[in-house]
Amino acid sequence: MPRPGRCWALTFENFVQGVGKLAEFLMTDERIMRLDLSYNRMGEHGAKVMADMLTVNTRLFHLYLTGNKVGDIGGLALAKV
Repeated sequence: MPRPGRCWALTFENFVQGVGKLAEFLMTDERIMRLDLSYNRMGEHGAKVMADMLTVNTRLFHLYLTGNKVGDIGGLALAKV
């Protein structure tokens, strides 16, 4: 297990399928404080799923989403968190 506060960078072959499982895990995880999901082609759906997760996870302080075309819907969902 990584030490608390370490930054994880994840890349998925098919992020759209994996984002739901990742969000489920992050809803209960209290160790990860930084997560780099840059350039995973998550799209609007993935951004919305991550925004929903952030309403539950209060420990994740840095979520890097550079290069993910989150669109207007995903961007708005993330901005509301």
